[in-house]
Amino acid sequence: MIYTYSTEEKDRLEPLFHQGVTLLSFTAPWCGTCRAVKRSMKEIDARENINFLEIDVDRHKELMKAFQVQGVPICVMLKDGIVIDRTAGSLNYEEFMVWLGKHDIGKGLS
Repeated sequence: MIYTYSTEEKDRLEPLFHQGVTLLSFTAPWCGTCRAVKRSMKEIDARENINFLEIDVDRHKELMKAFQVQGVPICVMLKDGIVIDRTAGSLNYEEFMVWLGKHDIGKGLS
C-alpha cells in the first residue's frame, strides 16, 4: 500500500515506522526522477504486500533530518522501526525487487 505522509495523518501513519517492513520514499513534486520512482512503487504495490510511505521533503524537513536524507529521491527501508538499508536514485521495478530481495522481502528477483 502506498501512503502519503501528512501532518493531518501523522498519528495514523507513524505506527507504520515500527510495524514490520516499511519503505520510506523521500520525494519532491518538482523532482522528475522521483516521479519515475513512484511509477515503480505503483507497479510493486500492484504485485506485492509492502507498505510505502511517500514523504514530501519540502513539507516534512523534520523527517528528512531524522532519517539523514540529503537529496531526493531516496528510499529508506525500515524493519520494526530500525533502518536496515537505503538506496538513492531512480530504480525500475526489477531493480527495486533485487534490492528488496537482498532482505528477503517480496519475490526478490535475481
